Amino acid sequence: MVQYLQDMAGLDDAIRVHMLTAIEQQVFPGGVVGYIRDGAARVLPFGTLTYQDNAPSVRADTLYDLASATKSVCTASVILALIEQGRLALDDPVIWYVPELVMAGREAILIRHLLAFNAVFDLDQPLSSYAGEGSEALLHRIFATPLRYPPGSHFLYADIPYILLGIVAERVCQTGLDELADTMFFDPLHMRHTTFRPRKLKAAQIAPTEVSNGQDIAYEPHDEKSRAFYRAGRVVGHAGLFSTAHDLLRFCQMILQDGELDGRRYLTHETISRMQTEIAGDSILGFSLGWTTRSSYMAGLPPGTFGKSGFTGTQVFISPNTHGCMVLLTNRTYPQRPKDSVAINNVKHTLAGLLLK
Repeated sequence: MVQYLQDMAGLDDAIRVHMLTAIEQQVFPGGVVGYIRDGAARVLPFGTLTYQDNAPSVRADTLYDLASATKSVCTASVILALIEQGRLALDDPVIWYVPELVMAGREAILIRHLLAFNAVFDLDQPLSSYAGEGSEALLHRIFATPLRYPPGSHFLYADIPYILLGIVAERVCQTGLDELADTMFFDPLHMRHTTFRPRKLKAAQIAPTEVSNGQDIAYEPHDEKSRAFYRAGRVVGHAGLFSTAHDLLRFCQMILQDGELDGRRYLTHETISRMQTEIAGDSILGFSLGWTTRSSYMAGLPPGTFGKSGFTGTQVFISPNTHGCMVLLTNRTYPQRPKDSVAINNVKHTLAGLLLK
């Protein structure tokens, strides 16, 4: 036991060195690292919420905007659970649930194509450029955007597939995506600080993600599209979920235990296997049904490792073969978005190499 505690202390020291170096280099003002290794869970906070001299210190329970990690932790998990329940099928045409789609070839878009980014939509400019038009205008553009290729023939990571999946889940169950995620996963897993509506958590400390028009973005999504829907009273499936490292470790622990935790089953062994199995990708990225299986910053990680990143500087890694997982929460987009992801990807890769070997 003494040696085990010494090993854990040495690991925490190594994490601290890497996180404090990244903070000194202004990769982010602060962050939280959570991990499960050899059955033990740890949550380590570092730095401050912003770069201001009087900025509050990051706490172990600080909430961060997960950005695109929402796709996996929330939306894909809800869709896969509905498939297990027989309320959806992978080969269901999406127009059964979203008849507003009007592009040519819409009948060929299947649920599986959305999950693995095998439906490529041909936008004339980034969807975020239309966010100022409001949520209804965004929906209209999504429903009318043509397909670039026949569904299933090409891969492109994008937000539209998961916006559509969120709509599918809501229409199948006749309730909001946030309520579905709460009922299926977050409430029974005691993920009490995981929410699309952080203003409801009165005492929560939330890391701001950017400065816009002289104001910190903190209590609403960083992603412009998600923010447009949020301001209209809706949530969407591609971004906008907030959480803490502790909560995300609970979710990861459920997956590590083959879909079961504390005597309750959430997902089947078959579904957990599908999360690890790459089915689509390109020369850089690989995706399973809902998760990233291959990327530049995953090089050298144990076989079977999968995860999901978020643009704001968040990352979840799950390694069933080594029974470990890692959560990294940062606000690397504060005060302004960096020009590229090289620095944050280096931090992810270094920490994952420490924690998942």
